[in-house]
Amino acid sequence: MANPQHKTCLSVLRSVIGSAAGNEARFAEKIGRSTSWLKKASCGQIPLTENIALRISHETGISMRWLMQRDTSKTPVDKDDKTFTKATYENYRSPDYFPGKGCDCEARSSYECGCEGADWTPKEVYDLRGEVMALKAFAESTAHLAKSLKAERDEARAGWDQEITFNQCQLKDAKQLADRLTALELHSTSELARLEQERDEALSQIVQAECRAERFCQERDEARNALMKIEDLFIDGTDIYADRENMGMIARNALEEAK
Repeated sequence: MANPQHKTCLSVLRSVIGSAAGNEARFAEKIGRSTSWLKKASCGQIPLTENIALRISHETGISMRWLMQRDTSKTPVDKDDKTFTKATYENYRSPDYFPGKGCDCEARSSYECGCEGADWTPKEVYDLRGEVMALKAFAESTAHLAKSLKAERDEARAGWDQEITFNQCQLKDAKQLADRLTALELHSTSELARLEQERDEALSQIVQAECRAERFCQERDEARNALMKIEDLFIDGTDIYADRENMGMIARNALEEAK
């Protein structure tokens, strides 16, 4: 049955090793975490990772497997699956203690142990193995992160290549449009100059036509005056010969002026 006082195995462990060693600030410093993290992990608000469980096991001697199974109803055990007590912790933390793996005689060293197959590898070697395992886990995590970053980089690069190609096409289209507009502007300028020249020529012709029309009107008026004089002589004249001579003179003068 689960211990109602403790929500996590981490909380049980801190209770077993005592208030001095299990103090939040001291324990958090041992495992390289903040007191805020330790509070949340002890209450079960955040889960333990394998790396953190390995660090706690390395610092206290508790079984990493027991710590990770999260069942507070089970008795705490050490790395050799033996019951874990405060004494176990204190012996484990003693600088002279090197626990023998597989030793059932509670010997303090390989010289005292009579258990067959017991492994009395020094604690430093276990520590190094733990560090190697942590480094391997870190290397795997780093490799996975590097692979993920490489995929993101390749994806971003492909997107950049597409965007660059698109921008180059847009730039090419814009250049072609600018060339067409320039050619159109040149053509329009030339066409405008031609139209202005034609306009000026037309205006000149209009002015000339107006001058000719004015001259024609003047000649018309002069011819009309001559005809009126001839008509007066024809109607009112008494000397036919003299009148004819005068009419001929008037007509010749009108013709001379018309030239």
